[in-house]
Order: sequence, then structure tokens, then C-alpha cells
Amino acid sequence: MPNEKKRRLGNPGKRALPDLASVTPLPAAGTETPLGLSEAGTELWEAVTGHTRAWLAPSDHPTLLWLCEMADRRALMMANLAQYGLLIERPNDGHLVANPVVAMLSTLEVQMNRVAASLGLTPADRTRMGLAEVKARSAFEQMIADRAERTKA
Repeated sequence: MPNEKKRRLGNPGKRALPDLASVTPLPAAGTETPLGLSEAGTELWEAVTGHTRAWLAPSDHPTLLWLCEMADRRALMMANLAQYGLLIERPNDGHLVANPVVAMLSTLEVQMNRVAASLGLTPADRTRMGLAEVKARSAFEQMIADRAERTKA
């Protein structure tokens, strides 16, 4: 378990953790969009880097770039499906067969999900990485919130 997560959980194993003064913080990841990305990849890059992503460091840029390049390929595949449809006609006998792009797209989307997960780009992944916590309101917190709502009205 990463030290950051142990600190957030109150160090459940009670083993000694490095002093925070001796921990070197990672530099913040830059936001400059790499050259060569198409529209979909550029939009994804800007969406990810346009918000504070404290856990992303410059060493994550190659992985993020790879995800953005996949987004560009996905956009091309979606354009192919829009143009030719899910079924295409075989040239030699005229039979309808599944467009091979459907299988390629499915494989690409699985890969994209894995890369996005490795970067902590979904709430579940951030929770798993110890970067965020999903917490439901307790009955007491709900009662306080309801009382505050009634008081405002």
C-alpha cells in the first residue's frame, strides 16, 4: 500500500513511515498539448490536464499521450462505422459480414479503460489508489443537512 494511502487511513499497520520532510514532492505535470494529436486526442489531453491532477507527474506524460493517441484512433474508427455501418458487403460474393472495425474498436476501448485506470482518471480508480474516498452521508449528516434546508426555506 502506498505511503500516501497509509497516511490517509491513519497508518493501519503502525509501521514507521518516512518523515514528510524527507519526501521529495513530484513536480506538477505540464499542460502543453503535444504536437501530432488530432481533435479527439487534443480534447482529452486538455480535459485531463486542464484540471488540477496533483497525482499526475511529468513521468505520466507518455502514458497520457498514449491514451490521447488511442482517443484519436477511436475517433477514426467511429467515423468508419458511421460511414460504412456495422455490416459491410464482401466484395467477392456480396454477403454481409460484420465490419472488422467493430472488433478493433472493442479491443481499443478495453485498452483505453486500462490506461485511464492506471492514471486514476475515474472516481473508482482514484479511490483504489487512495487519492479520493467515496463516502455516503451518515443518517446524522443527512438529518443536519435536512434541518439546514428547512431553516433556509
